[in-house]
Amino acid sequence: MGRSFALQQLASGRKVHVWNRRAEKAQALESAGAVAFEQANQAVAGVERIHLSLAVAGAVDDVLESIASAAPALAPIIDHSTTGPGPTAQRPVRWVALGLIDLHTPVFMTAANAEAGTGFMLLSGNPEHCTLVMPALEAMASKVVILGPDPGRAAAFKLMGILGLLSMSAMAGEVMRLAKACGIPAVEAAGLFQVFNPGDVLPERAMKMVAGPYAPPSATVVMMRKDLRSMLSEAEQQSIDMALLPAMDDLLSAAISRGEVALDVTSAFRYPIKPQV
Repeated sequence: MGRSFALQQLASGRKVHVWNRRAEKAQALESAGAVAFEQANQAVAGVERIHLSLAVAGAVDDVLESIASAAPALAPIIDHSTTGPGPTAQRPVRWVALGLIDLHTPVFMTAANAEAGTGFMLLSGNPEHCTLVMPALEAMASKVVILGPDPGRAAAFKLMGILGLLSMSAMAGEVMRLAKACGIPAVEAAGLFQVFNPGDVLPERAMKMVAGPYAPPSATVVMMRKDLRSMLSEAEQQSIDMALLPAMDDLLSAAISRGEVALDVTSAFRYPIKPQV
């Protein structure tokens, strides 16, 4: 991702310093006009802003430690790494004390998006600092979403977004297991989603899960458990182990035990569980 960000900035006519823990990766960008450095603290000397794109929180901390004495005080450190909200929220406290600006800006982008300056960026932290970097970030993305002053908030929303993407992949895999149990070729099962997109109802169902009302139902808990158990029965007959359905069955059964038989199915999956009035 860092390579693609660098290429996007070079294409926009900016001078770009690059550093990578694997020197050959940074040097490969020299043909595109970047200036590669052997040490991170050399790369940040005299720059207008600093962008980080690293794999884990520990790597972010290591790099920040290595550049702390060389980073210009007015050069914002913009961290695009995907890290947990806990360590991310703690990080600016240390760097602000040293006179440095640290902002977390995770992205929903592919490498192609980053190179083209498209896709989404999330941003949270000190409002004045966010305002300072917005023009630069808006030139790097289709949209920048500001999530408030809590420095760990963008990290949390990034993880929630990733969970949504992972869940879609997990759901597709579960559909393929059920398709196998029903004797439907996988390619035909995948074709279902060319004409039926469950994602269309996700925003509405997510809000219903949070706030209700759960009556009148679009589909009741008890009827959905009946359908789910039909799926489990088909899979069992074909000796196919379903990955997600057993956990979903547990949640539906728990809702029935709470007396929520006739409520909307979303009530079975809500969290935290609050008693129905």
